[in-house]
Order: sequence, then structure tokens, then C-alpha cells
Amino acid sequence: MKIYGLIGNPLTHSFSQQYFRKKFQRLSITDSDYLNFEIDNLFQEVFSLKQNKDIQGLNVTIPYKTDIIAYLD
Repeated sequence: MKIYGLIGNPLTHSFSQQYFRKKFQRLSITDSDYLNFEIDNLFQEVFSLKQNKDIQGLNVTIPYKTDIIAYLD
């Protein structure tokens, strides 16, 4: 399963998961899912996200929009 998602905290305001899940369904994309990753500490948790080979791409929102740049490859 390919995983896409959103990193941020808090994510209760986000409509991304609902939007992308509906889009995948509408386009008959059955091998992918979109998850919210509400994380408390980017430094501690980004490495485990990077180790997950199922994660294909992530969007980033507050408060990590600029801090994530140090971890991009």
C-alpha cells in the first residue's frame, strides 16, 4: 500500500485526509491511502517516517513548514 500524508500539529482543522481519500476513490486508486501524522516533535519522529518504505510523499503544515527543510533529500 502506498501511503501519502500530512505532517503537522494540530491536524484537527485539516481537510486533507478526507479530500485525498475521496479523490483516490473517485479516480479508482485502490493501492494508496492518505494519513494524518500529528507529531509532537519533528526531530524525534521524522527519522521513523523516513524509514517507512510505504510512505511515498508528505505534505507539511504548521508548525513544521520551514523546519522540515533540514530533513529533505
